[in-house]
Amino acid sequence: MANFTPVAYLDTWELAVSLKPRLGLFKIDTENGTSVIMLRGPRFNADDPDDELGYVQMREAGKWEEYKNTLKRITRVGAATLGALDFGRIYFELLPPGVVTPWRSGSPGYAERFLRAHLPIRTNPQAVMFSGTEGASLLPGHLTVVNRMPPSSAINMGDHARVHLVIDFRQKPKEPTP
Repeated sequence: MANFTPVAYLDTWELAVSLKPRLGLFKIDTENGTSVIMLRGPRFNADDPDDELGYVQMREAGKWEEYKNTLKRITRVGAATLGALDFGRIYFELLPPGVVTPWRSGSPGYAERFLRAHLPIRTNPQAVMFSGTEGASLLPGHLTVVNRMPPSSAINMGDHARVHLVIDFRQKPKEPTP
């Protein structure tokens, strides 16, 4: 599998326009310099934060019609092209200009059960993601599966923030080989 696999194009204009009034919802992740709006994540009292049954929709997502419309389209694409059953974490990630995220790999257990896809909402050619030895500047609206097993990072050398909707698709369990 390539480290960046485009899956589908989705019109993100409606979602991009609806994002501006919600910019205050972004919370800074001091570990890597990004800001996030968590839309679906582990229950606060989950015993195992990687347990896919412990995921709930966050309050911020409840009345956000443009997000819910986009998520319906993503659900159809995920089922048809990836064989996805459900979602894990879903969040907006804002990478400010001049920020470089530290290199890290996905946790093996979670990364084996979930495919991570990025849906760029706002970007620029100088915002680049890296996975292993590959780099890509993802185009707005292009839902792209990103391999999280090799070390990965991102850099924004542009003059405005890059915003991606990040979706973890739960995969069908692999059949044991006899």
